[in-house]
Amino acid sequence: MTKSIIKTNTNKPAVKKNAKLTIAQLEKKMLKKFPAESACEWDRTGLTVGNKNQEITNVAVALDVTPEAIRISEQSGANLLVTHHPAFVEPVESFYPGDKVYEAASRGVALMNFHTALDLSEEGASTLPRLLSLKDTGKMMGFGRICRVKNMTLKQLAARCKSVFGKTPRVWGDFATNVKTVVTSSGSADVDTLTDKFDCLICGEIKYHAALDLSQSGKCIIDLGHDVSELPFVGVLAKEIHACGVPKKNIILIDQTHNWTCPTSIKSN
Repeated sequence: MTKSIIKTNTNKPAVKKNAKLTIAQLEKKMLKKFPAESACEWDRTGLTVGNKNQEITNVAVALDVTPEAIRISEQSGANLLVTHHPAFVEPVESFYPGDKVYEAASRGVALMNFHTALDLSEEGASTLPRLLSLKDTGKMMGFGRICRVKNMTLKQLAARCKSVFGKTPRVWGDFATNVKTVVTSSGSADVDTLTDKFDCLICGEIKYHAALDLSQSGKCIIDLGHDVSELPFVGVLAKEIHACGVPKKNIILIDQTHNWTCPTSIKSN
């Protein structure tokens, strides 16, 4: 399902002249949807690099800020790259060719992100339940969304995850376990916020010992992969950018689905 909303357009489209929005105006509108006040204290939200007074030409959208994503943005006529993950969290102490901040500034591509503010928003928290066709209760458990399922085993739920995301998840627990209550949490699971009132955790990633402890306590875990669980946020961001006034033809989605692979077999010589 992620493939249908993530695509790359490296052909430079016609740049819209006299854009109605400046970067600052788009940031202001996006912050109404994903307020910086709702993000974690350590996080960065909104514009981090670039001239806020520039008029927007095209907007590129991706999960991560990478030198490649910045180059694709420039080639696509975009002077703004909006991502889920920030380019940096700690203050940057040096800039050099190849560095993300340097490349963005030198190529005239502004950087803007909405990270934990998106995670905790209604749009962010409801994404995994919606994609997995789970009954969303609308209630949160820390960073996780509480969902209900009927007549489903862990094996069936894991199979659904693989079918939806196209990647084989890492599963902890007995496949025959009957699952009723599921907590979905994109990205890194914050196990400290979990209570014991769930059967299965579906997350982007979880530390080994945390997973071990949870599984030993009788909980099931489906580890999708950090990026796998959050790639759909690219579509969420693009939809909101369009709602803020940027035409669809001026929004470029950058494909980051192939940063890594998992071979099904390895033949030795």
